[in-house]
Amino acid sequence: MSEQSSPASPPPGVSEFPSDKSYQDRYYPIPDNQPRISGSGYRQAPHAAPVTPPAPRPPTVRLERVVAGPVATLQGEVVSNDNAPRSGTRVLLVSATRKGAHQTVTTDSTGKFRVTLASGGWFVYVKGADNKPIFYSEIKVRDNETRQVTLVSR
Repeated sequence: MSEQSSPASPPPGVSEFPSDKSYQDRYYPIPDNQPRISGSGYRQAPHAAPVTPPAPRPPTVRLERVVAGPVATLQGEVVSNDNAPRSGTRVLLVSATRKGAHQTVTTDSTGKFRVTLASGGWFVYVKGADNKPIFYSEIKVRDNETRQVTLVSR
């Protein structure tokens, strides 16, 4: 038997990807909010506005702790009516001339305290058992002076 051969037809075409590019949408979907770019399988990153770092803030300064100009030292003790030392008593000093300027100091175990103040007038308060300030007196301190006081707590 003789075999007749017909002209050889080429094998079916084999391609890795379909020719209609629908594989891109299947494997690499593009979000709805990103525009499609025709002719390219690559997506571009969305353009973001340049990030501007925030301006540096100056350090915060608590003005009630800043003392400018000449200073004085006030040291003293708080005692009870019978001259016994009052430990842990809070003494509040409020400036008579500078609005908002104040200092608070607590007596040590022997009833003594020491504080640096700006020169000028100061209202002295001793805090009572209920922690409310009780006016004691007004004192004046001068430049580079160390002033000694004894406060009698009622």
